[in-house]
Amino acid sequence: MFGIVLLHEFGHVLACRSVGGQANEIMLWPFGGVAFVKPPPRPAATLWNVVAGPAVNVLLVPVIAIVGAVSAARVLRGPAPVDLRDRDPV
Repeated sequence: MFGIVLLHEFGHVLACRSVGGQANEIMLWPFGGVAFVKPPPRPAATLWNVVAGPAVNVLLVPVIAIVGAVSAARVLRGPAPVDLRDRDPV
């Protein structure tokens, strides 16, 4: 969860910097975080800065879904079968 919140805040920071704004600090708490940003005083720059954090979350959904599906498939498949006929007799 910590990583997802951090990536979300990085989305705000990178968006702000990409339009010429200032963003030099991210503060994380146990229940979320905040990026201290100062975008240029243009509506499009402000909108891009606001939308960028949630956009990162939207991009993370398929990645997390694929990782979860692969993990679940491995767990449900169980351990690999062992052929006891190939063992050396003791």
